[in-house]
Amino acid sequence: MSTRQKQLEPDRVLDHEPQPVKNESQFRIRDAVPGLVVCLALGVMCTAYILLKGPEPAKERATDTIPMYVYETCNSCEPYILETCPDCTWLSRFVGALDAQAESPLEIKNVLHRAYVESRFDDQAVSDTGDWGICQINAKTHPGVIVQRLLSDPEYAAFQCLKTYRAAYKACGKRWECCYRYGVKGCKRGMGY
Repeated sequence: MSTRQKQLEPDRVLDHEPQPVKNESQFRIRDAVPGLVVCLALGVMCTAYILLKGPEPAKERATDTIPMYVYETCNSCEPYILETCPDCTWLSRFVGALDAQAESPLEIKNVLHRAYVESRFDDQAVSDTGDWGICQINAKTHPGVIVQRLLSDPEYAAFQCLKTYRAAYKACGKRWECCYRYGVKGCKRGMGY
């Protein structure tokens, strides 16, 4: 059949008789029934499997948990102990303690950024200039810090990193990174930024 004939006689182009349009709501219900039957059958099979299998045995809690000392930011508060898993990595315990102690997500973000910049998250980092731990806290400028604990205790390290960050932020505001690295005097002399 030529294109001209198709234009003049469009009804003859069809090889079969056109079907009448069905009621749309009947069409949807008829198509949905097989899907509903399949879902119902799967639900019955899953329920039967669970009932035949029986309840899962309860997993026993590890008895050799490591105590985590979480330090409050006030001077009069005593540290309290949280139970943690023995399989947790040093960094995950550091981040968990930081999350528990931080007052805002911005504090967490800024401390983690500083830890990455200072040590690339190396908890055993010690520099030639006397900077220790993941946040490279200087032993001379922070005499109250127990530097060996910065390397061995992630909760203590998180507390000290957060304390150092807050002091720098309080002194310098948005330029806290300059104060963190060079101190308030060094930052005001124009070092850094």
